[in-house]
Amino acid sequence: MTGWQRLASETEYDCGWFTAGYDRVIEPSGREADYYWVDKPKDGLGIVAVTDDRVAMVEQYRPKLEESFVECPGGYVEPGESYVEAAERELKEETGLSAEECTLLSTYYPSATMRFQRGLVVATGLEAGDADPDEGEYIEWRFMPVADAIESAKTSPTTGWTLTALLAAREEGYI
Repeated sequence: MTGWQRLASETEYDCGWFTAGYDRVIEPSGREADYYWVDKPKDGLGIVAVTDDRVAMVEQYRPKLEESFVECPGGYVEPGESYVEAAERELKEETGLSAEECTLLSTYYPSATMRFQRGLVVATGLEAGDADPDEGEYIEWRFMPVADAIESAKTSPTTGWTLTALLAAREEGYI
């Protein structure tokens, strides 16, 4: 779509973990307006680690939301990493599982106000090992039947990439 012009981009808040601000634009009508955004220095990812008819799910307490969440394993893409490399690393850290193969299904913007992406990765050919969570990560994990994982993502507290990742993996025939 043409007719948009960015006049300025202003950061109003930066805590190192994320930045927030706005873009001052001229809309196609000629009106000036502010469009607010949130950005993170790293893209994120959700991992569907599948074996037979089960998927690996992690449970962790989210202090700012004061609840425990059952989620797909996930995390952030470090500088220089691909989504697949990040998925291999995060899966090993959080569950101890190593994958014979990881496949990037998709990337997407979590919302129109967020200027970072999330990747959806499927991990197959799993082999057990020892988890090595990051400092400050208190994670329990288990395999869940696919139907239970999807139902949990639809009805229980979960993060934004869990249901999307499970449904994308199901759509592609992995689960």
